[in-house]
Amino acid sequence: MARSEVFARKTGEFIARRIIQKPFESWVNRRIKRLDMHVSGLDNLTLFDGQPFILAANHVEIGSRFRILPPSGLGPDSFAIQEYVDNLHVVARYNSSERVAKILHPRALSVLEEFQKGLLIGGGYLPIRTNNGGLNDEFRQRIGEVVERHEPILIFPGGRTFDFQPERIRRGTAVISQEYNLPIVPAYIDGANTWGAHKVVVKFGEPIYPEGKTVEEMTALVGDKILSLK
Repeated sequence: MARSEVFARKTGEFIARRIIQKPFESWVNRRIKRLDMHVSGLDNLTLFDGQPFILAANHVEIGSRFRILPPSGLGPDSFAIQEYVDNLHVVARYNSSERVAKILHPRALSVLEEFQKGLLIGGGYLPIRTNNGGLNDEFRQRIGEVVERHEPILIFPGGRTFDFQPERIRRGTAVISQEYNLPIVPAYIDGANTWGAHKVVVKFGEPIYPEGKTVEEMTALVGDKILSLK
């Protein structure tokens, strides 16, 4: 990694940890308390107390379909789930938009993406690039460290969407499940498209185990199970 990229990542981590994290956590905690939470299926989580597992959920798009502002992944869905799952590590995808990629020189783009990655690492997330088509060694190492600590992982395998679509499920969740022999608990979240005080429903389904299944079979099953909780 070039020196400029290292500096960009460390700068992102510093900003997230020292400047953003505390006020942001305070902001989130105040708003989470305003949500009218309705949760079911918690028994499916207690099966894995003290054991690593994957939570696979739909990622609710923020705002309305007729928005003026660009979309944001900073919604209450992952924070609402963390109210019920201790030591949860959230996988967060990052990359630059196609418009930015066309404007910037490849080296400048790499610096920008390392800064984005640093922000996520500093915020406690597990960053993964959205368009590299696989799981790189650094991401695998971070996943392995979480598994060794027997802590759970939250993944949004279908990306952000207003209406969950199983055909959009990426295979990475199943790959991680197979590589680390981790069960997957499907979850469906409804109503988490705004931070205002309102009803949010979270349903946790029965776990899916990787034994005897291919990655393709697991991927299809994860999508079907999440949709069945709708």
